[in-house]
Amino acid sequence: MFSVNGNPLIADEQDVLEELRRQCNINGNNLFRVFKPSGKDDIMTNCPFHKDGQERKPSFGVSRIDGKCHCFTCGWAGTIDQMISEVFGHYDDGGDFGRKWLSKNFLTVAVESRKPLELNLSRGEKRQAVTPQGFTEQELDRYRYYHPYMYERGLTDEIIEEFDIGFDSDSQCITFPVYYADKTPAFVARRSVKVKFFNYPEGVEKPVYGAERFVSGKYSEAIICESFFNCLTCWKHGRPSMALIGTGTEYQYDLLKKLPVRKYVLAMDPDEAGRRAMAKLKRVLGPTKIISYLAVPQGKDVNDCDEFFEELEEYF
Repeated sequence: MFSVNGNPLIADEQDVLEELRRQCNINGNNLFRVFKPSGKDDIMTNCPFHKDGQERKPSFGVSRIDGKCHCFTCGWAGTIDQMISEVFGHYDDGGDFGRKWLSKNFLTVAVESRKPLELNLSRGEKRQAVTPQGFTEQELDRYRYYHPYMYERGLTDEIIEEFDIGFDSDSQCITFPVYYADKTPAFVARRSVKVKFFNYPEGVEKPVYGAERFVSGKYSEAIICESFFNCLTCWKHGRPSMALIGTGTEYQYDLLKKLPVRKYVLAMDPDEAGRRAMAKLKRVLGPTKIISYLAVPQGKDVNDCDEFFEELEEYF
């Protein structure tokens, strides 16, 4: 096992090379065909940089100790992250692409200086809080890691960085910093990557996730969802959104009435609780706001509709 930028990889060199081979073969490149041990600390494979990666005898060594690579035939030398960058055509980037690739695939490398953001959301069942109310930039910095589950839920690098979504390795949870409408930090919500549960501090009023983005009046329309991932799916498709982190409370209804938003599009889950929530929102917001609905198919939520989001019909 080795590390990148001081962060230990949950993989060894052969795991990395095998995943590289799998992804390269998807693109039609037959690279890294053979793996052979070389002593107790190295592994040999086919060099990807000469003879179009098709050499017969493996000449490319990768150290199991520090991830350094060296081809004994063509002389290429560098780190494993630099090698990955060049394999995918990112030359002279100092291994930046390779580090991000390792982070995405093996849950290891901290995201470089991701800018903190003003908004975030949640999903799952409530559990006892593990985070005190409020948070600091230093706390968020501890969570600035990629995790494969983020991509399984359809998130992009741009959304992950913009919304400061992270990963807490101690609790094995995706983290979502949540703010009050005045941009005061509320709490860091967590969603397990293993089972469906979500926790946040008890005894505090739940903000409307993302409401702080609407206070300025920049957006005249907002989609209202139940969960973080549903909300982030909307933003991914260019539709401003907020999440109730559930089906709504009186505190949240009051805030929605006060925001300078002209039209709300309700996109709650199409189950009994979601239908009751939409009926309540219609009664509460209807007198002062334009209300419409997003036709989410039965048995799905907005995040499930990511691949055909643009096809979802809106009705009044």
